[in-house]
Amino acid sequence: WQLARDIRQLDRTMREPGGIDELRRAEILRLLASMDDVTGKLGTQGQRSNHPMLDNNLSAFRQDIELAQRAVEGNPPNYALVGLLPGACVYCHGTAH
Repeated sequence: WQLARDIRQLDRTMREPGGIDELRRAEILRLLASMDDVTGKLGTQGQRSNHPMLDNNLSAFRQDIELAQRAVEGNPPNYALVGLLPGACVYCHGTAH
């Protein structure tokens, strides 16, 4: 559930009007770190999610999170990859706005 909550918050944060300031950038990085932590625990010691698509594509999803983190940490930051993460969920589940 934490991963779903982080994805929804990430999507809301990215959709906020206006430019991305340092405070918003820090929130995006916090959410990406949380997602990385949660997905890092999946697959260890037999832990699985309740989502077969995520379980089958976990390594690719984790790589996407890592690439998004690096892009946001860059100078200048790039947020294009961040927007793809919620999009992967919305593709199947639709939006919950």
